Amino acid sequence: MEQAGLGGDLAGGLNLKLASTDGGVAIEELNATLPGENRVSASGSLRPGASGPLFEGPAEIDGSGLRALTRWAAGDRAITGQAFVGDFSLSADATIGEGDIVLANANGAVSGTKFGGDFLYRAGETNLIRLNLKSDRLDLRETLGGEPIWDAWLPSGNPEPAPESASDGTSLLELLRDDEVHASLEIGELLLPDIAPGRLDARLSLDGGDLDVQSLAFIAPGAMTLDGKGRIVGVADAPSGQIDMSLQAQSTDSLRALAGLLGFGNRVAKSKHLAALAPFDIRAALVAGRDGAATDASLELSGQVGGSNLALMAKAKGTLAEARDAEIDIAGSVTGERPQALLVLLFPDLPQDRLAEAAGAEGTLSLKVAGIPSQQLSGRSALETEVLQMEFEGNGALKDDGPTLNGYAAVWTEDASLVLPLLGLDPPPSAHGVPLSVSANVSSDSGKVHLEQIKATVSEEPIEGAADFDRSGDVTTFDISARAERISVPAVMGLFVAWERAESTKDMLGAVDGDAAPVWPRAGSRSICSTMRKGPCR
Repeated sequence: MEQAGLGGDLAGGLNLKLASTDGGVAIEELNATLPGENRVSASGSLRPGASGPLFEGPAEIDGSGLRALTRWAAGDRAITGQAFVGDFSLSADATIGEGDIVLANANGAVSGTKFGGDFLYRAGETNLIRLNLKSDRLDLRETLGGEPIWDAWLPSGNPEPAPESASDGTSLLELLRDDEVHASLEIGELLLPDIAPGRLDARLSLDGGDLDVQSLAFIAPGAMTLDGKGRIVGVADAPSGQIDMSLQAQSTDSLRALAGLLGFGNRVAKSKHLAALAPFDIRAALVAGRDGAATDASLELSGQVGGSNLALMAKAKGTLAEARDAEIDIAGSVTGERPQALLVLLFPDLPQDRLAEAAGAEGTLSLKVAGIPSQQLSGRSALETEVLQMEFEGNGALKDDGPTLNGYAAVWTEDASLVLPLLGLDPPPSAHGVPLSVSANVSSDSGKVHLEQIKATVSEEPIEGAADFDRSGDVTTFDISARAERISVPAVMGLFVAWERAESTKDMLGAVDGDAAPVWPRAGSRSICSTMRKGPCR
């Protein structure tokens, strides 16, 4: 048979040989091509069961369209949004029927690496899924299409799923919340996208919405180590229980993977300054208990970030469905030689190397926030080092139309070029080594930022003024007014030029006697013109 309809899709090259025996049917040969150019072959017996036909016998499947195959097999049930590609094969002693899919003595290969184990899926009011997987070496880089594997586990930040995605953006935990799942994974060397190869040992179960992490260990020598254990009851509704985890990341690639896991965007994950967070060695303890319909939780973080000591305690009381209405209280600090390293998560372009070189003695980054996000949060944050001091004290809220902010901000530095990246600007040569202090009342609402009562000192020259920035449209508009007795016009105009020292000029500069400019103007980077407007700057 050239074609046959199966589940709304076409199967081709169907070759079937049957024989009746003992009230059943013997399948002497079954060969077919399933959606995605995947080939299947099977033999065995087909007999009546209590609720329909039951197949038993060896089965094999191989191909390169795993994505199409999983979408076809899943039907209306969205398994995952991952992009499965690459060659694969699977053979097992199969039992299919009466709501069960059993694959015993399974052996397979993906991207040239082999695995074995057992699989059980039993449909019912509560679906049962049991997976045991073992492999000396398993390469999933091509299979996952370059996407981090946790993209399938965590909620999608994009409310509109990709047209060919089987997932509607919900997380794997949400999809399986009403199922009973048991998984045991032993992989000697696991290869995932953008993560160093490492050993994975995991035993997890999800039963009735209760998550039990019996053991979770991933060790990539010299790059990343993850270890976790604990149990959370009611993970999707009102979670309670305890999870203890430790995480070490030594390489920049591991830090990039970690940034993606924690939900930071590409601007942070791909920042050239992310290496400032190494060595990263954090221990986390999450404890949650129920208070009526709400969860009363605390998260304690301790360890080292960028060679500095981190200590943070976060408490929250509320429900997952209305997280913005929870009562929160966060207090923490980073103390050591490079506390500013953590700022890369907020300001990816901050020159961490220059900050570290100029910092000198130890410093402290501190944070204190309390309140209800949807109503009002009050707090203070500060960075105190020898070359840079910043503080903000005030209140804010997470409203439906965006975050609001109102408070007092101040910054002091011996080198103004360290501050300009906080505003998204490339510092001109005139900013290097210039003492600067600025304070202002800050308010932000609906994409508009207002700076009032600005008082600044640049090289001991006082400046006063105000500024308004409107980022609510496609083009940022601004209105800045300032008063000063004396001002350096070249220094001010330097902010309207983007600067770089091109690699091709270094040899030339080294051959020229006398002082030479360390940087040169260039187009395409972040000056005031390129940051604030689209098109010419006037």
